[in-house]
Amino acid sequence: MAAVKDVPQRPYACLISQYQVDSDWAYQHLKCVELKEKKMKKYRIFDEEVLPAGAKITGYEWFDTHPELVMFEGWEDNEGRTELLKKGEQR
Repeated sequence: MAAVKDVPQRPYACLISQYQVDSDWAYQHLKCVELKEKKMKKYRIFDEEVLPAGAKITGYEWFDTHPELVMFEGWEDNEGRTELLKKGEQR
């Protein structure tokens, strides 16, 4: 089970540099769940202020049934490459 945590350094840097998200706002509002796989970590980033009252996030998969709450989604591989996409964006 993945716990809700602060956005890790590399995805946080992408939020600021790639998407021009205000760093103070991001630090105060955005949280992350992570799914560790063999060669990468997957991230789902969300604004904890817009979660439904009483929401109990049980892990990364919780957002499979609540995709509307995900603001950014991405990954980081074991070599440090990171990709972050805004909700609805495709590459």
